[in-house]
Amino acid sequence: MFWGSMQGEMIIQLEMEFSEQLNADRLARAVELALDAEPILGCRFVPHWRKPYWERMNSDNSNVFPETKTEDAFESFKVASLDAYTGPQFRVCLWNYANGARLLLKVSHYVADATGVKDVARIISSIYSRLSQDPSYHPEPNIHGSRSAWQVLKYIPKRRYAALYFRFLRNDAQINRAPERTLTLPFPEGQTESLSFLQRFLPNDFVSHIVEYGRRHKATINDLLLAAFFRALVSTAGWEGHEHLRVTSTIDLRRYIPIRQASAVANLSVWADGWPNLGTDLGQDFSSTLGKITSMTQRYKQNFGGIDTLMGVLVGLGPSPYNWAMNWVKRSYQKRREKGKWAHAFTNTGPIDPSAVTFRSKPVMARLLPPPSYPPLFALGISGYEGTLTLSTGVYSIQRDLAERFLDTMVAELPHS
Repeated sequence: MFWGSMQGEMIIQLEMEFSEQLNADRLARAVELALDAEPILGCRFVPHWRKPYWERMNSDNSNVFPETKTEDAFESFKVASLDAYTGPQFRVCLWNYANGARLLLKVSHYVADATGVKDVARIISSIYSRLSQDPSYHPEPNIHGSRSAWQVLKYIPKRRYAALYFRFLRNDAQINRAPERTLTLPFPEGQTESLSFLQRFLPNDFVSHIVEYGRRHKATINDLLLAAFFRALVSTAGWEGHEHLRVTSTIDLRRYIPIRQASAVANLSVWADGWPNLGTDLGQDFSSTLGKITSMTQRYKQNFGGIDTLMGVLVGLGPSPYNWAMNWVKRSYQKRREKGKWAHAFTNTGPIDPSAVTFRSKPVMARLLPPPSYPPLFALGISGYEGTLTLSTGVYSIQRDLAERFLDTMVAELPHS
């Protein structure tokens, strides 16, 4: 997260819209109880030169649940920061209007990845529903749930650990030593002012069509979106064939847990740095780009993709004192940026389960908002809900026009017929 904090705001948000108002008092109580149900949420992050730790705070939810009266106030909350060092680790904003409601859950990335944010939503929504039947309900605190990556690694054959670690070292060295720069959108470096979130909504019929296209080409939705991302990047950036075509994507390591679920709210996703990497061969058309990506992702999934990155972090930085590790991370990040090796980020957060966001009624819309990246960096998030997809990104004023053009181009690149 220290690595990430140099790139952008370490928050992930879940936005929901309802066709009826929510009970503000009951929601405030559910938020208060969630601080105890999942104790990490009621903590603050305390740095220490050797080993940082979490410190439990007083259960005061006065700053956790601001109820707004206007859309402007709701939007202002959306672009506000969340400080993991002061805590608590999440905030909730409700805007009840005449015939509906909008609800925003803002969670610190220090405690949760996108799947973890969905877990927080599930906790709050389940408490909210129980309180309607039993106003005295109090959930049992999850004090024994693990947040450790070892709950993933225990399902990986130990005989593969060394090879996966050396694969991480080899990939990292290849990126750092290669003379070619990485293609990025030509955002100017500078001001982090006037943050806003941009979205492109893909309705059910559009998504059904690209799913069918993917089925014919033996490709997943993620493969299709990555192909569109690369082709939009090339088109918008004015690529002349010199820079390498890389993207940094995320992998949820819960895929290796048989039940695909952690035992507590946690960060169990890793960045696959510079992957996929098409080199300088985009392909002549969308289908050829898609074919290249599909073959890469299939090989990666079959070879414990993401575990190599996890091993690199655990072995390379895990045993080190916190201050030393953070200084190394900072130097590494700055060196990568200076050499033009830093790729834009693509994170597919997957579908949002309606049961996780049902507050006595199901939302008509739900989407995840990725961490906003500081210029000239850029991160795109994909989330699904009820057969639809939303492309989301947080950008600052100097990025907005180019980011809008990129999103339009990416949607246009997806197969329409």
